[in-house]
Amino acid sequence: MRYTLFFLLVFSFSSCKTETENADDHPLTQDQQQKLDMTAVSMMDALATNRPRVIMDNFDHKSFSKRLGKTFFQFNKTDQSLIMGQLINTLYQGVAVLSQQITEAQASIYLIDIRKKGAVNYVVLGVTDAAESKILNYVVLYLKENKQKEFVLVNFYNVYGGKSFGQIAKEFVAIDFESERMMRKTESAQRSFNNARNLKENGKNQLAYEVMSEMNTEFKNSTQMAVYRAQLAARISDSLYIRELNTLKKITPNDQRKQMYDCEIAAMEDKNSDQSDCMDKVIELLLSE
Repeated sequence: MRYTLFFLLVFSFSSCKTETENADDHPLTQDQQQKLDMTAVSMMDALATNRPRVIMDNFDHKSFSKRLGKTFFQFNKTDQSLIMGQLINTLYQGVAVLSQQITEAQASIYLIDIRKKGAVNYVVLGVTDAAESKILNYVVLYLKENKQKEFVLVNFYNVYGGKSFGQIAKEFVAIDFESERMMRKTESAQRSFNNARNLKENGKNQLAYEVMSEMNTEFKNSTQMAVYRAQLAARISDSLYIRELNTLKKITPNDQRKQMYDCEIAAMEDKNSDQSDCMDKVIELLLSE
């Protein structure tokens, strides 16, 4: 079994029942709430101070694997281990990039809400600019109490990225790893991505964007590639960035992210507009999911 798709995940579930469906809905006790709050604060601080390892130390891959469903468990144990290793490394890379961006921008993280849905607690965070005058992003931590009575991370959603880590992982395990044609296209796309990344690091954003735009169709509009292309477009021109944001709107399945793209587009089209009401709708959608 060959694994050449790791690059697709770097940015940024068997029963078919979710953890919410399998769990009781009893409210948290005072002790549980205190532990949950402490875990949430610890992870918020880790994101704000570029310490992704703290996030990963709280990640429970066994609970996460249940989100991958039958497609994951049809692999033999060795392949399951290899896939999960790739996914864990991918999550670390995504969290590391996000926390580095937050730190470099001197951004602030604040708690919006914590809501319990079945066994899973949704910790919704906002990320603002240094002046705390503009929302830059939202992050959702999915925390669940384990058998040791500690709260662990079972999913992670960087809203700017368009999909939760669980959604991205599901797409990954659904790929036909045995198809030689798919592997060739994967390797070609990986070369294109590596080339674009090198060009970007050398300040050649236009060339990097062109390379990403010429990527084969199987991967060109995958969420991760489309997000990276949009990031490049933002460095080139407003009109190009708006075009890529509209592409992202079409491919994300999440309403809160579509709303966030709408807010970004509106802000780009009218620099003096107040997007606070627009962004409030993003929060409403995050809390109602």
